[in-house]
Amino acid sequence: MNKQELRKQFTLVRKSIANRTEKDTAIAEKLQTIIGGHDSVFCYVSFGSEVSTHKFIQKNADKIYVPYTNGGIMKCLKYLGGELNADKLGNIDQSCYGNEGNPTLTIVPMLAFDKFCYRLGYGGGYYDKFLSSAFTVKVGVAYDEQFTDEVFAEIFDVPLDMIITPTKIYKR
Repeated sequence: MNKQELRKQFTLVRKSIANRTEKDTAIAEKLQTIIGGHDSVFCYVSFGSEVSTHKFIQKNADKIYVPYTNGGIMKCLKYLGGELNADKLGNIDQSCYGNEGNPTLTIVPMLAFDKFCYRLGYGGGYYDKFLSSAFTVKVGVAYDEQFTDEVFAEIFDVPLDMIITPTKIYKR
């Protein structure tokens, strides 16, 4: 199966996941234990059927940086507080952004993942471009149902250091 077909399949899989609140809570609890040693965390702002990050961001607001995407480039900007209503690129209201930074931990979304900690994203390449040059611990969050045995990684795909699901932590 090619990446486009996998994206279609796992978009539907992710939309159909039941018990999201409990699963999001389990993921957030695991994330909370991991961020202890980090003073700065870059975290996507969830929307749609993604693993919810809103409560996590608000709880850890003093450490959080969020993405700002424009012109094919994604920047890591300090979260200053405020509404977490993301557009399709993950951008929030401009008044919520502060200075650019280089967090030591990055939390990324995905549509699917494999046992080698490769993630299948949305196809824009924003996170792969960012992660290929950032010195950061790379953590993905997903539901167990997003796991696949399909081989989809390409030369420009950046593997994550770990992927957290409600029931397991995959490590590279």
